[in-house]
Amino acid sequence: MKKLLLVLLVFICSCCKNDNDRFIKNNEFISEPGNYYHKTIKIIVKEFKDGSLIYGIADLKNNIIYQQEINHSFSNNSRWVLYIDKNDNIWFHTSDLQLTSVLLKGNRKDEYVYKRINDNNTVPIPNEFKLKLK
Repeated sequence: MKKLLLVLLVFICSCCKNDNDRFIKNNEFISEPGNYYHKTIKIIVKEFKDGSLIYGIADLKNNIIYQQEINHSFSNNSRWVLYIDKNDNIWFHTSDLQLTSVLLKGNRKDEYVYKRINDNNTVPIPNEFKLKLK
């Protein structure tokens, strides 16, 4: 009976796992759609039927922390990347929108501040992210 319960438990757990779910660490890049778990947040990169993409950040209870505007979606055919630096800041770049931005980690676990990166910006861009953009 114990073996049967163990087999059922393993089967149920394996069925619940989504192939698009990944666990990521600091200093990692995201460049394809899916669900990414990092410490206390989930980063979702959603691809729609027309090939457009958006991303959002939620806590582990799926409460939205940040969501990219749907009318500013980017294309999976363009060059895009998300990057999590050593301070848990989330960097984003897309070539088709010519946009580079950062979600700066606040003091609370669910606090992020959105900043658009431009030539006058005072937020230092991590070297790893700069190299990826070249």
